Amino acid sequence: MGAAAASPAQYRNLRFIGMVLATGLASEACSRFGALPDDTLGPQDASAEWQLDAGTVASPEARVDTLWPAVETSALDGEAASAWDGGSGADDDAGRAGNPSPDDTPGAEASDEEDPTGDARDTGSADAGTAPNPDSEDAGADNVEAAPLDSGVDAPQDAGEATPSADDKGPDVQDSASSVDAGSPPVDCSPDAGGSIGASGAPALLACTGLYSDWPSRTIAASAASYDPGLHLWSDGADKSRYIALPPGTAIDTSNMDEWTFPIGTKVWKEFALGGKKVETRYLLKEPNGSWAYTTYRWSPDQSAAVELTTGATNVNGTRYEIPNLEKCRVCHMGRGDFVLGFEAIGLSSPLASGLTMDTLVARGWVTSPPRARLTIPGDATASAALGWLHANCGTSCHNRSHYALAGPTGFFMRLGAGELASVQATDTYATGVNVAAKFREPDGGSVMRIAPGNPGGSCIVVRAGYRDTAGEKIQMPPDDTHVVDSADLDDVKSWIGSL
Repeated sequence: MGAAAASPAQYRNLRFIGMVLATGLASEACSRFGALPDDTLGPQDASAEWQLDAGTVASPEARVDTLWPAVETSALDGEAASAWDGGSGADDDAGRAGNPSPDDTPGAEASDEEDPTGDARDTGSADAGTAPNPDSEDAGADNVEAAPLDSGVDAPQDAGEATPSADDKGPDVQDSASSVDAGSPPVDCSPDAGGSIGASGAPALLACTGLYSDWPSRTIAASAASYDPGLHLWSDGADKSRYIALPPGTAIDTSNMDEWTFPIGTKVWKEFALGGKKVETRYLLKEPNGSWAYTTYRWSPDQSAAVELTTGATNVNGTRYEIPNLEKCRVCHMGRGDFVLGFEAIGLSSPLASGLTMDTLVARGWVTSPPRARLTIPGDATASAALGWLHANCGTSCHNRSHYALAGPTGFFMRLGAGELASVQATDTYATGVNVAAKFREPDGGSVMRIAPGNPGGSCIVVRAGYRDTAGEKIQMPPDDTHVVDSADLDDVKSWIGSL
């Protein structure tokens, strides 16, 4: 079995160390480029302590029997972001993350701030798991997300169908998905073989996570619903397919439309492909104690196997694509209340969303509290495209008001909230960005605004999103796992800023 579960205090110590390292990196970057002295400070209480659920992680056998009888277990998803005004850090035990206790409030136990054990300050992590930042370069694939494989979930147009029948109490288990890459031999998922628990607490083989009902034909299980959130994290041109499975009879708690809570046993997968070949599949599993197990599986060049990889890899298959290690995954995912990044209200409500969309979730009764009105990003086509890209690439995991978000202390927020869609000016992106001086300074000493109306070149978000570090400069955003600029979407951001 993988690493033993740590106690809440040990988790806090690890997180504290990670935050100290992150702050050190931020301070170094600030001093090198002339950032203002308060670059890493913000409106949040530095002494806030975030504790984890006290429960210990169940044994692999208990997880399997409790969550998915007759189905193997594991975990993934990964839409992440970055810190425009500060450095990034990573922490926690590989492949497992816990949720803060509901009783933990900002500033709790402030007297622990000087505790030499480091328990007092913790970045916390609502999103359980190693959230890989899917940014990586595609040495030839174009920047178009692959159409999700059919997993038995009807297209968005069924969203208008009548209220689900009484029998429809959970994710459909009907027709299975399409078959690809046939020819592989069956996989032994017994505990002593592919179903053995790897370093992350997930099965050692992707074939044993429950994504496939038939591994040799690559048939997606009927319980794994495909979805495309419409708003995409830039992944250096990789095509992506995404799947989610909820245990039968459950629903997502959407009473807080900006922070969904997923039922125990939820599984999420995201597959990345370059040039038509699968490169990695990331996996998340919500465990009985509310924490998440998370990992990624690297596909062999001949596509015959996908084996757990926790340490990451660069220059994958001769390209500049990077598979993130579990620490990088964790840094991004901790910015959400329940660790899952791309499966969220704003993206799933986008006109570009497909598969399991917000409308489909509501029609099938898979959310507890439907939105009161359609969630539409404000502005004309240019503004909504720019705000949507900043939401998915910067705000969802990092630049938001969550106390767990790494870039929270910067005060620059780009996640779109369900209650701030009345106008462009009502968004956090506008309120905390437009005509606000950036704490970051360019290498030549020049200062910029976060968003300078009519001046894309003088806007921090354009400067940093349009740069890729080559020698540890710590300028680029997002800061990890991307090695090529998303020029097409950045042009939308430039056009929007130019129109202000």
